[in-house]
Amino acid sequence: MPGFTTAAVVFLLIVLLGAGGAAIAKWNQSGTVAIAITAGAAPTTSPTPTPTPTVPPAGPGNIVANPVIAARPALMNPETVTCDANGNSGKYTVNWASDASGGISYVVSIGVSDKNYGSPQSQTVTVNRANFNLDNTDAAYGLYILRIQPMKNTVVAGDPVYRTIQHKKMTQQCLYASPNDRSPLGPFSVNAVPASTAATNNVLNVSWTALAAGTQYVVSMVSVDTPSSFGAEFTTSTSSATLTFPPYQLDQWGSPTNGGSFNGEYLLRVIPMNQGKAGDPVYKKVFYKAYDFRVENFQHQY
Repeated sequence: MPGFTTAAVVFLLIVLLGAGGAAIAKWNQSGTVAIAITAGAAPTTSPTPTPTPTVPPAGPGNIVANPVIAARPALMNPETVTCDANGNSGKYTVNWASDASGGISYVVSIGVSDKNYGSPQSQTVTVNRANFNLDNTDAAYGLYILRIQPMKNTVVAGDPVYRTIQHKKMTQQCLYASPNDRSPLGPFSVNAVPASTAATNNVLNVSWTALAAGTQYVVSMVSVDTPSSFGAEFTTSTSSATLTFPPYQLDQWGSPTNGGSFNGEYLLRVIPMNQGKAGDPVYKKVFYKAYDFRVENFQHQY
């Protein structure tokens, strides 16, 4: 800086040569000295989640807001099914509660449960009634399984209901029937597991039984929380799918929260299809919540 060297030299000479041990400093500055100091900002760190949440990919397995979900027939209550044998004629008239939403047809089938007698009968009707003729002989008497599956616009399958027709000489009843392993496309099971145990994991791996008769599978995921409207629906010919939820919202420490409207409970439904012929759907209940991403078995209660 201008004048700094000269002033320093003069200062030292006066200190060294000053009389009486007193040091007298005379600052001779030939120019103005300006010193600028810039203070550095303290370093900061921003927490980031580990691992980084998977961003939902473009594709059918993406859980999104306001998804396109095909309108399905309403759930049927099997307790509303009645079986009138018209006395002891073997001519059964089956009735059930009607779905008034429009465009509904019903695939109604009947087959022997406890013996190998005759061939299964099946028909499609557009009303809530079907007629079946059973032989009125000792060889034909026994238990028959009745299956009713509603269809929307002939292509969107609803959930079937089952009943047991007790066909005997003096007794005709319509009783409970288990749906287990009675699907026309064969037994069907589904497995759903979160992809990892990481707190920020948002991927669900789903797989199911590959059916020889099932050419396609309709996968649906629908939020059951109100007013949430997140979900997905798509059709695949494979035996597995990956469902990706929106990433968790994170707090200031990078921990997942339930701050997203997509956090909550969902119903997963997988149903096999074969050229318009539908099997039985399988349901799972999915919890997508912070530190509570899990799957439970689910069955509708009537």
